[in-house]
Amino acid sequence: MHPTIWAAIIGGGATLVTGVTVALIKRERKKRTPYQERLVQHCKRMARNAEAHVNFRAALEHLAKADEHMENAGTEVELSLERADVLMRKGGKHWELAEYPEALGCFHIAEAIYQESGKNRHRANIAACYNNIALVYFVQGKLDDALEWFLEALRIAEKVLGKNHPDTATAYNNIAGVYHEQGKLDEALNWYLKALQAKEKILPNNHSSTATAYNNIAGVYHEQGKLDEALNWYFKALRIDEKVLGKNHPGTAIDYNNIAGIYDSQNKLDEALEWNNKALAIREKVLGENHPHTATSYNNIAQVYYALDKFDEALALLEKAYHIAREVLGEEHPSTINYRNSIVAVRAELTQTTTT
Repeated sequence: MHPTIWAAIIGGGATLVTGVTVALIKRERKKRTPYQERLVQHCKRMARNAEAHVNFRAALEHLAKADEHMENAGTEVELSLERADVLMRKGGKHWELAEYPEALGCFHIAEAIYQESGKNRHRANIAACYNNIALVYFVQGKLDDALEWFLEALRIAEKVLGKNHPDTATAYNNIAGVYHEQGKLDEALNWYLKALQAKEKILPNNHSSTATAYNNIAGVYHEQGKLDEALNWYFKALRIDEKVLGKNHPGTAIDYNNIAGIYDSQNKLDEALEWNNKALAIREKVLGENHPHTATSYNNIAQVYYALDKFDEALALLEKAYHIAREVLGEEHPSTINYRNSIVAVRAELTQTTTT
């Protein structure tokens, strides 16, 4: 089980970490020369082009060019808030590609720009940098470092935004996520409940962020082996998401996926297969067959087939997942490696079956 961190929404066996925060930029520090203005607008267009790419590597190339243009333009643009925006997006693409040192470098430079531009005026953006730095440490397994940076982000959020603010609630969630990953489930549950209480005070009924909180609480109960409690919280999340997002939304697919995970843990494999297939149907329809999240569903269904000793069906789906991940994420991405290793294991089972 993996907790949701910051604004992550994509699920595997449970809700997974997926995203970084892009800071909101306050414009107009100083009047620019015509050349600088044209350069900034050109780089903004490059950044927008990057966001249009499903292929993370192609997107990163656009952002890298934008960053290079700004860096080479001189001190005024080098320390501009626009470059910080590009760096945050560039770091996010590095993060998606599991290039964590590069992502960390981008976030640290962006933080330095915000500090240079006026610490008090850009505290929320600095907190976003802290959050993203923490997220890199989180996925690297450096959980103590992640917790330190998440706590720094929380300190700013409570001071600038107050305790009853959605972003502060998210900060509570992030801290819970670290404790969750450390296996400190009681501490994780306390912080998740704190996040939920804040959200219930400030958000309208049936808000998707509340559904995320339900999912995270369910995740703790799942790991504690309290499967009935977990299933109850997952269904609470599903009821909100189906109402707010609709039945054909990627967020709803996460709920279907999580419910499938409970049934899998209960060894109710037919039910697990049914709910995993519901998640897959949404992802194929909305995201397309060549999307990493669709690959996740192929993998999840393959795991059920494997448990049912249907090795041929499992292998076919794992190969689909692997080809998607290799194309979109790269050969050395953790998901690609995971699918490749699973293929080896299933082929070994097939070999053993045919020789006995």
